Amino acid sequence: MTELGSVIMDAATGNLLKRTRFSQLPSNVPAIYGQTMIYGTNTGLASWFLYSTGYNWRATTLGGHVVAPVTVTGDVAIVGSTNGTVLAMDAPSAGIRWSRKLSAGVETPIAADSQACYVASHDQSLWAFDQMRGRVLWQYFTQTSLRNPPVRIADGLYLQIPGEGLVSFTPLPNNKPDGEVLWKSKAPGNIIGRMDTNVMAWDRATHTLSAVDVGNGRIVHQVVLPKVQSIQFFPMIDGDVFIASKDGTVERLESLTRKPRNTGGDVQNAEPTSARTTIVAPAVGGASSKRPG
Repeated sequence: MTELGSVIMDAATGNLLKRTRFSQLPSNVPAIYGQTMIYGTNTGLASWFLYSTGYNWRATTLGGHVVAPVTVTGDVAIVGSTNGTVLAMDAPSAGIRWSRKLSAGVETPIAADSQACYVASHDQSLWAFDQMRGRVLWQYFTQTSLRNPPVRIADGLYLQIPGEGLVSFTPLPNNKPDGEVLWKSKAPGNIIGRMDTNVMAWDRATHTLSAVDVGNGRIVHQVVLPKVQSIQFFPMIDGDVFIASKDGTVERLESLTRKPRNTGGDVQNAEPTSARTTIVAPAVGGASSKRPG
């Protein structure tokens, strides 16, 4: 994707296949659903763009500005706006499933699973809505405007809350209208992945990567990577780690928990079928590390 349109390239050769142009400019990174890109605009629209033909197929009005990317889970597209609107739409048809209006804006990505979506709002609340009808499942009230994204990963829900720290919630508690907090941690940053029994929190401001025990919130290990610009896990659970440094280099770190693939030979003595780089974290990005406790 470029600022004005999309570019389709051959995955094998890198040859340019098609170049298309947006008639409604995205204000965030599009979500891909089938042959469409679904994205928000600064004019308050959720737009469906057929990238294969370059056609803006449909758009739904939220109002305000759509700052955060659209979340797609299954066949549902969910998005929030700076005017407090939360909209759940049918991803194949762009039809509206339900709408909620909060007292303040939403500027962070919405987390979701098969049953609920989780919305952090400037109204100082983390909301859980039933995904089918938009019914309020629970509301966790805080003392500050929420600007960090909630993250739903494995069986957990996490949110970095100013004044409280990294908070772990039960996603779907029984008869808990105020939500259910499992633990709070001093680990800085937002959750970006999970490795084995630890969730990984990355704080871009301090360039700190923390491994946090999912059971009790204890910081198991922490490393400072002063030269690192961003970190991504793919997939988010036990995936490889992609690190982009300030000098423009990108490194891929293979998960040590992943077993070699069975290619029909001796599994016990098998070597990985492709060359991968495994780097100890302190060697990356000018790192210094510490192990709490």
